[in-house]
Amino acid sequence: MRVAWLNDLPLEGYGSGAELSSKLIIKEGIRRGHDIDVVLPHTFTTKGYDLFIIKNVVSFSKALLGELLKENYVNYPSDYAWCKWRLWYAMLPKCKKCKGIEFWKDFYDLSKLNIFLSPLHKRAYEYVLGKLKGICIPSPIDTSLFYDMKLPREKNSVICINPFSFKGVDNLVTFAEEHKQYKYYWAGNSDVEGKLINFKKLGYIPYQELNRILNRCEYWIEQPSTPQPCFPGFAKVLTEDGWRSIRSIKVGTKVVTHLGRLKKVTATHRRVAKEMTFIQLKIRTTWPFRAFRVTPKHPLLTSEGWTEANKIKGELLGLGKPCLGCGKPIFTFLRVCSRTCQQKTRTFKVKKPALHNLSVPSSKLGYIAGMLDGEGNITSRFDYRYRKAYHPYLKITNTNLDSLKFIQSSTGMGNIRRKKDKKRKRPIYEWFVEKKDDIYTLLTYLSPCLIVKKALAQKVLETFRKLKNSPPKKLWNVSTDFMLAKVPVRYVTTYKLKKGIDVYNLDVEEEHSYIAEGVVAHNCERQSLEAKLAGCNIITNDMVGATSYSWFKDLSRLRKEVSEAPKRFWNEVEKRL
Repeated sequence: MRVAWLNDLPLEGYGSGAELSSKLIIKEGIRRGHDIDVVLPHTFTTKGYDLFIIKNVVSFSKALLGELLKENYVNYPSDYAWCKWRLWYAMLPKCKKCKGIEFWKDFYDLSKLNIFLSPLHKRAYEYVLGKLKGICIPSPIDTSLFYDMKLPREKNSVICINPFSFKGVDNLVTFAEEHKQYKYYWAGNSDVEGKLINFKKLGYIPYQELNRILNRCEYWIEQPSTPQPCFPGFAKVLTEDGWRSIRSIKVGTKVVTHLGRLKKVTATHRRVAKEMTFIQLKIRTTWPFRAFRVTPKHPLLTSEGWTEANKIKGELLGLGKPCLGCGKPIFTFLRVCSRTCQQKTRTFKVKKPALHNLSVPSSKLGYIAGMLDGEGNITSRFDYRYRKAYHPYLKITNTNLDSLKFIQSSTGMGNIRRKKDKKRKRPIYEWFVEKKDDIYTLLTYLSPCLIVKKALAQKVLETFRKLKNSPPKKLWNVSTDFMLAKVPVRYVTTYKLKKGIDVYNLDVEEEHSYIAEGVVAHNCERQSLEAKLAGCNIITNDMVGATSYSWFKDLSRLRKEVSEAPKRFWNEVEKRL
């Protein structure tokens, strides 16, 4: 098969990691028998090729790329770029207004296969173009170039590579000003050298020699384009033990992810935020509406995918449960979905009364029964506001306080209160019993002695005997009861704080998400594969987004994945052609 590899830069000589990863894929394709030509903008032609692989097209015009729409092509974007403005998180609002969005939407939809370097890359494009089909394959790396040389590293030294303005270098400078305990170095090129006052310049470092520089430093840091997303410390996160504040969660704690699985927390982060987003939901679980706070750039799950908190409109996806009335998925902090279902399911917790032993002589029982027949009252009614809510009531009214105290001391039940006689303006007293167990016990022993109120007492006892205990509350199970529900959003606003507050974030293995305040939140880390292979500690403060590599923490698996990436690339391409 004759293949054209579209690249805007030549692959010969010293190149960046993108050019060298392209070489690894091209070598694997040649080994499989494919005839591959590297096509630059000035040598572009569509004649004589069976397949086009589009790697980096910043320097290609739309007219040239438009000729490919009728051809077989695979789209393999190696950067957040499709034009000279370079698509990046900081530039997304501008890209959404671009007049060429329709062209790029068609360009991605008509491709035989879209291959992204990570879920972060894919999400960046989907934010502008909408849902895209494609797979994620990590960038191929020659692992023989990156390894831990076991050399002494400079303590508290931090290195960054190519700090450009479109990569969010302003936030990198702010991080350096807030963390002065580190020594900072930067290598490569930059368009804002004047801002890097706290950084020592190392100059241009060829990619093949980058391992030596990484082995000299203790830490590596990504240039963040947006602040690290976080929640306030009191925000509740759903764990295997129930809801816990995010500040109390430690490494190793299992949290519930957006797929309904329990995954371990691999790291916790804490920083100071001076800007927050307030999100109010159309949910009346608290007065007037349920609400929570989060940093503006935190990705939350919506029906359209992951969306930054300050750009949310319409609805979120949150933890759900079935409505008690109709079974429809509703927000976890609700009971029913509507007033109709509320009328259907109004219930009261019912507990069948217990019969206690009443050690009262028969003579005293006769006296109490006579007082109840003559000056007492038994109410037997259901509270129709709540189904099965039975509220019987027993009382004896008399002007003689001593006789009522005698009844109270003999039975050991009930209370006495004073009431005012409006006609004669003299005090009267009332002995009353409200506890269901006490009423059931008293009427059981007094019923044979009653005459006037006997039928009423037997009716109450018969009702008590028919009552059934409410079923025990079902414990929530992640594996069987997990579901997501749509949560309407009422109001979103972003505001600045006069004094910063501590905010927290979590790194979760594999699925990189957790349930906070009932909604689905994404943890956000972006890490360098080369720095990890070289043995650097990764500073994940102020990261852009997640690569979501489940194997990133496992160094041996990381080496295997990046080494076998060229084989995976051609396997996927050949499968579809």
